[in-house]
Amino acid sequence: VDSILYGDITGAKVNAPICGLRCYNKNYNTKQEFNDRVERVYQDMKSDNYRFLDTLSNSENLKRVRIMPFEYRNFILFDLASKSGLKGLDAMGYLLRLRRKLFSDIERDENIYFNMVTYNENNRDKLEGIITVDDGDANLTYYEYVPLKGIEKIEKEKLIDKLNKGEINFIDFDSHEIPGLCEPYKVYRKKK
Repeated sequence: VDSILYGDITGAKVNAPICGLRCYNKNYNTKQEFNDRVERVYQDMKSDNYRFLDTLSNSENLKRVRIMPFEYRNFILFDLASKSGLKGLDAMGYLLRLRRKLFSDIERDENIYFNMVTYNENNRDKLEGIITVDDGDANLTYYEYVPLKGIEKIEKEKLIDKLNKGEINFIDFDSHEIPGLCEPYKVYRKKK
């Protein structure tokens, strides 16, 4: 999932260079054709994603905000993510990029966690995020981020219930843990 959220497709939407595609064929014409196609796809991605670019460009100056109190930056994260109007992987990628800009590495490791899960809507799997905020005194608060619907606080017991009932499921079964919910890797496996 990381490779999707931080990969070339999402990168193209924010004008980042494409670095994961290479042509190893030594033929000049083949290399030129390959590079032309990559450039056309890159331009198509940018032109089809004005909403993503507009939304992200509004957050470009957020690194300067890191000097503000944690609670204020947390509010900014929730507010911008909720109002983005993005869906699916675009929404998750945007939230993760905001999180990276607003919080230091230590804060992301110790105070604001993010887990991506799926839920079923009309027989289709959709993405949502579970955000866990640690206020620094080991008080954990949980939030559900559903793209196009926003971020809402969810009680720990309700979150555990949704996981146990299979209403939400982890995407990666080998590495998941929502802080404070369970012993790592023990509970909340997708039911077969």
